[in-house]
Amino acid sequence: MSLTFCPDCRRPVSDRAAACPHCGRPLEPVPIAPEARKRLRKRYQLLMLAGLLAIGTGVALSIQDIEYLALVGVGLIGFGVARSGLKNLD
Repeated sequence: MSLTFCPDCRRPVSDRAAACPHCGRPLEPVPIAPEARKRLRKRYQLLMLAGLLAIGTGVALSIQDIEYLALVGVGLIGFGVARSGLKNLD
């Protein structure tokens, strides 16, 4: 048995403990329920769609500052792709 430190309270905790005895933080990953997984995936898909709409709106309206809309769009798409790739979302 070895000691590790709780990420929240920084106190020593056994590596075999399921939760920190000081603050109660779970130390093992908590699985995501299938319903929550679907909701998360839907939210990230909406973020990617919002990114595409931001880019498309800038192009269609010939907005002078299109690079700002493009940056926002690419950022939203990148965030959505990165988050939807989490291993718990399979």
